[in-house]
Amino acid sequence: MERKIVFLLIILLILSSGCSKKTFNYYNQPEKGSLVGMVYPQDSGARVSAWQGGEVAWSYIDSEGLFKIEELPVGTYTIKVEAEGYYTYEGQEVFTIYGGGTTTAGRIVLYKIPGIITSTYPSDGATDIPLDVQIRINFAKEMDTASVENAFGIDPEVEGVFIWNETKDDPYVLGKYLRFIPSYNLKGETIYTVTLNTTASDLSGVGLSETFSFTFTTRGVDVVSHYPLDGDVDVSTQASINISFRSVMDQQSVIDALSIEPEIEGTINWYKPNKTFSFYPLRYWATNTLYTVKIDTTAKDTSGVNLSDSLVFSFTIEGIKIRYSYPYDKSMNVRTDTYIHIEFNTLMEQSSVIEAYSLSPSTDGEFHWANLSEFWFYPYNDLAADSNYSVKIDTAAYDLHGSKLDKEFLFDFRTEPIRIVTNRPEKGETYVDPNSYIYIGFNTDMDQVSVVDAFRMVDFDSVEIEGGFNWNGLRGMTFYPGTTLEYDKEYLVTINTQAKDLHGVLLPRVFSLWFRTKPSD
Repeated sequence: MERKIVFLLIILLILSSGCSKKTFNYYNQPEKGSLVGMVYPQDSGARVSAWQGGEVAWSYIDSEGLFKIEELPVGTYTIKVEAEGYYTYEGQEVFTIYGGGTTTAGRIVLYKIPGIITSTYPSDGATDIPLDVQIRINFAKEMDTASVENAFGIDPEVEGVFIWNETKDDPYVLGKYLRFIPSYNLKGETIYTVTLNTTASDLSGVGLSETFSFTFTTRGVDVVSHYPLDGDVDVSTQASINISFRSVMDQQSVIDALSIEPEIEGTINWYKPNKTFSFYPLRYWATNTLYTVKIDTTAKDTSGVNLSDSLVFSFTIEGIKIRYSYPYDKSMNVRTDTYIHIEFNTLMEQSSVIEAYSLSPSTDGEFHWANLSEFWFYPYNDLAADSNYSVKIDTAAYDLHGSKLDKEFLFDFRTEPIRIVTNRPEKGETYVDPNSYIYIGFNTDMDQVSVVDAFRMVDFDSVEIEGGFNWNGLRGMTFYPGTTLEYDKEYLVTINTQAKDLHGVLLPRVFSLWFRTKPSD
């Protein structure tokens, strides 16, 4: 019985459900979505709105430039972006919003609306500005130049001139580019304020809405370069100290602030416009010595601004050196009547140099000093021909400061062989006067006896010509035949290798001279 009741209840339920239409939705489709994007500049504070015939919804960007407009009904929209000081962006692109979805608008860039003044140099707040700065103001419009110049001010007050329209970008536009050139350098480490008041106007008479101003700070008085550099070594004994400042300096304050250790006397030369000076020592710097140069902060420029920081640098002077020597090391065929020339890089104690000097083979001579750094040694006699010589200055030589030569100085050279450098008649001459004499000139002092013994003159028939000899010093010998030579005849003069110089060096090869006398008239 119970089973029949349950069955009837089920039948009734089925019949009742078929009598009404009811739909069950297991998923509800959203009817709104979101629009996101990014706006540059990120600090513009832009307001972004979505439009569909009119404004539907809006949002501000955050600190990173992002925006998100939520709860937008499904549909299509355009975007408008507004920010103070920027051109309004009204995009033509259409964005579709889907239910429950997020549509990306991408990146939107805003462009700043220029004011009357578009830029300045220096920029507002700039520091370390050169003292010879030229102030520039660029305008977006053509300006009434007179009104701008009258409205211009600078504090502290500075005299100067105005130059307009010097620009490569737009040279034909009048009244847009202003340059103010101070008549003198600005003061160091000083804050300057440049202003344009509201009387400055463009050509249509529109003036500034408010006073415009910008500030900058000039750099301090400092040193831009110096020589020698700190830590330099092997600096020349004749070097000058060169120091350049960024500002025009008060000369006396710099001289008073300058010190050199160890002390050394010198002179100072300034170069216009008094930004650079050189210190020249009266005597050479001491060799192998460390010097320290200092300029303290009492040094000041002509406007009274002191040097920002003290300048301190050190350098070391080179040791004693031979800067020049003659004959050159390893020279060949040096004249036998040569001198020895040596120049040092510093002022020397003469007696110590003379004691330290030697010429080998030993040769007597005398010293001539041009100054305390340079001397010549002149041998009393010619050096030996075709011979090696060595010049040495040992470490006993010292300069006026007592510094000694670090190592001995040595150079070698070789003299030229004995040569006949002049003869008369000429070799092969064919029209010689029968009354002529024979002249032989050597390149060095000769032993007269050996030359006379080595001399022989014969005619074409080998008949020896007798005669006499006469010497012009020790280099020139003249032979006078005892009789007049015959006309139209050949003669031969020879000097054999037994001829020698004063040192016993022999003539290296036989000298021969052939000539012919002229025919008889």
